Amino acid sequence: MLIAPIGQEFRFCNGRASGNLMDFLSVLKTLSLGDFSYHVNSEKNDFFNWIFYSLNERGLAGKIKNLKTNAAFIRSIGTFLKKKPKA
Repeated sequence: MLIAPIGQEFRFCNGRASGNLMDFLSVLKTLSLGDFSYHVNSEKNDFFNWIFYSLNERGLAGKIKNLKTNAAFIRSIGTFLKKKPKA
C-alpha cells in the first residue's frame, strides 16, 4: 500500500485526510463536485501533486495528470491499485 510520509497526508478541503492511496480512493468516492473542483481545476491538480511528490508514484501521477472528472480519477486509481502487487 502506498503510504505518505508523516506530515504529508492529503488534506481534503472538506476536512478529511488520507495517508495512503487506498484511503484516498475511499474519500474520492464521496467527494462532492464542489470539493473535487477545489482540488482539480484549470489552475491546479492537488491530487497529481500529492501522488507525484508525497507518494513518489510517478507512473500513476502521469496517468492522472490530465484527468478532469472525479469518475476518471476513481477509475484510474482503482485500476492502478488492482494491478499493484501486494507487499
